[in-house]
Amino acid sequence: VCIGVKASNYFMPKETLSEKGPGGGGWILMDMTLAVMDRDDNIWSTDEKGHARIYAIGDCNAGGIPGPSPDKDVGKWPIPPI
Repeated sequence: VCIGVKASNYFMPKETLSEKGPGGGGWILMDMTLAVMDRDDNIWSTDEKGHARIYAIGDCNAGGIPGPSPDKDVGKWPIPPI
């Protein structure tokens, strides 16, 4: 039984963490490819070609992705549902 959740992302810059959410926020912001994003929905830490270089790993799910709801067909999601 999972009684509570808390983000342990103290090592990440504040601009890459949510301000709200379970446990008071502090969750890594990411896009559908798991690339880390900032609070302005920009990919954080890109190379000279604009490609993401830092990705979230671990307990990631589509609930942590800002923006409109994903396609109803879960087969089209880059991140599979839990």
